[in-house]
Amino acid sequence: MATQYISYDITDLVAEKSTWTHSVTLRKPDGAGGSVPITAAELTSLKFWLRVDDTASTIINNVNGLNILNANHGSLHATSGKLTLTLRLADNPIITQTLSKERHIGSVEALYNSGADALRYEFAFNVRSMVGVS
Repeated sequence: MATQYISYDITDLVAEKSTWTHSVTLRKPDGAGGSVPITAAELTSLKFWLRVDDTASTIINNVNGLNILNANHGSLHATSGKLTLTLRLADNPIITQTLSKERHIGSVEALYNSGADALRYEFAFNVRSMVGVS
């Protein structure tokens, strides 16, 4: 299995208990030193995990290997490989209430080539406490 890993730090703060979107183009090696989009038809599965960047890797809102292939939090363009993730109010809480901001990690796993190859994409972002928001 060939696995490609990509990680990205998002610098903008996300307000606690807000709706937020993040987009990325899923790409695979083209065999000639470049890359091409992974199309929806090529995917065996597309899954998403959401956790707090803490020692326990606390899962947020039961987002633990959730299918996002044009379902739940995800929308994938059929041919361009553009994945748009929508994180909703319950996906952006402050877990440790004493913090003014908390680092969260989103992880995407795209299996393609009948599951023989994988792209693992991880993005980190900070959620800002909105004290009193319910």
